[in-house]
Amino acid sequence: MAYIAPTDKSTGTLITAAIWNADIVANEVSLNSRLNSYVVTTSSASNTINEVDIWTFTVPASTISDDDRIIVEGWLAVKNNKGTSGTLAPQFNVAGVSYNLTDTALTDGASEHWVPFSARLQRAGASLVMTTILGATLFYSRTMHGGDIMTSNWNGFGAAAGEWATAWTPNFATNIIISMSVTLSAASALFYVTPQACIAHKFGAS
Repeated sequence: MAYIAPTDKSTGTLITAAIWNADIVANEVSLNSRLNSYVVTTSSASNTINEVDIWTFTVPASTISDDDRIIVEGWLAVKNNKGTSGTLAPQFNVAGVSYNLTDTALTDGASEHWVPFSARLQRAGASLVMTTILGATLFYSRTMHGGDIMTSNWNGFGAAAGEWATAWTPNFATNIIISMSVTLSAASALFYVTPQACIAHKFGAS
């Protein structure tokens, strides 16, 4: 339902059901339809070398229009204190098709790292594109060491600055599952990635 700009009414104008429905009800429905939140399921990857979807959500069939945007944000608790360095093999997955994010080895240490992240996707015709922002790939993260302020170092997720990360061509007429997974290089209770928060929203273009 398209938004229609309300018209000014003169003093004494009778507000009929038709006017109310057009100016108030229909426009509220239109505006609400532009913003949707998704139910995100999170899981911790710990003490395993199996691939784990650390967060996942489903976009219902036929609900993404051209130019609509999906934004995912949250933060992870990451620790590697198993005695040697380790890798995460992070992947971003859309409708069963994976994109390998840059994987930087985590050095061994007693600190738990707090890693904020953000991902932004946008429909462009038949494609769902991971776009860019602020000169960095739109799956980005930086590490906060044990609660300290953000460091100046990227922790290795994402492509080089300025790149378009990737694009998918899912069937928009069916449910689309979007997720992020990691595969730890070693099984240890002291080596983990645990989501602390994750939200996902759709912002409609019209």
